[in-house]
Amino acid sequence: MDRSKAEQEEKKGRRQYVLLHGFCLDHRIWDKCRVVLGDRLSLHTPDLPGFGSTPALHEVLTMEALSSWLHRWAGRQLPGPFVLLGHSLGGYIALEYARKYGENLLGLGLIHSHAYADSEEKKAERLRVERFVAGHGSIPYLRESIPGLFSEAFRVRKAGEVARLIKENRHIDPDVILRYLKAMRLRSKREKLLRQLRIPGLFVMGTEDALIPLNDNIRQAVYPDISSVKIIEGAGHMSMLEDPEQVADALLQFDFLLDHLSE
Repeated sequence: MDRSKAEQEEKKGRRQYVLLHGFCLDHRIWDKCRVVLGDRLSLHTPDLPGFGSTPALHEVLTMEALSSWLHRWAGRQLPGPFVLLGHSLGGYIALEYARKYGENLLGLGLIHSHAYADSEEKKAERLRVERFVAGHGSIPYLRESIPGLFSEAFRVRKAGEVARLIKENRHIDPDVILRYLKAMRLRSKREKLLRQLRIPGLFVMGTEDALIPLNDNIRQAVYPDISSVKIIEGAGHMSMLEDPEQVADALLQFDFLLDHLSE
């Protein structure tokens, strides 16, 4: 959606929603949700720098740099405050954006994402992955990592869809992967931001998410003063592809909450 249409939608009283995709993915992960939602919400789904059609940033890649890029993008594309939702890596960027530019937000959502910094164990794992990508390139890494984003049941039932996701992202530059891995490894914790959040928060999580323990997800959901929580039974780390109807429902419930709070 371009700025002129966003302005028309805003004049009708419709909030603008920005959905950020996760690591080594692009805007297409939201396509199923778009179909389910139809025209009930105004969605913007940019490609993050280095993924999809967006060129990589030339500066040192950090969550702060990525939030600044998003601020510039929003200034061009959106007429005013908006709701920001981020999947996984996109959630880390959304948190940093909320820290720097919170006055521009009507709501903040973490979809299979969290506010915690990497543990020492996770940092060591990212370093292992960095060495693997440096030695083998993008495609072997995607073949290894992407299937693990889904629940086991989905991997078996929709093996073709998992394979297609790998194929769609096979052109990602290994250097982009390495730069994002480092940025995620060095990012700061943002639990304090959630505790001090003055806008409603949305938390979407899956019971079969192998990357984020369900209890950790639930624990952070109580930090904001006002939260909407959606636990999707049987979903892994990719509920927007595994169960788009439930994700769409979470967004509509959140929009209803925002309506109620604005009365």
